[in-house]
Amino acid sequence: MVVPAVITAVAIYFFYANVGLLNSYAGLVLAHITLATPFVVVAVTATLTGGDVPGSVEFLKRSALPSLSPGRLGVLILQRRATP
Repeated sequence: MVVPAVITAVAIYFFYANVGLLNSYAGLVLAHITLATPFVVVAVTATLTGGDVPGSVEFLKRSALPSLSPGRLGVLILQRRATP
């Protein structure tokens, strides 16, 4: 999120040229994941910081997943705005 998207795109292009991932579906998916991951981490971290996080599956089903719904919506919006 600190490095401009143009710099990241040029770096990904040169990396993919060396590795052989230009014009491939795998290259597209990897580039999208690379650009979207910071937005996901920020939104999910902000959503989960409000409560206790015990390690039980029951907590995950009853508390964590429902509380992630606003974060998932935020990630969707940020992801759509970040990708051209």
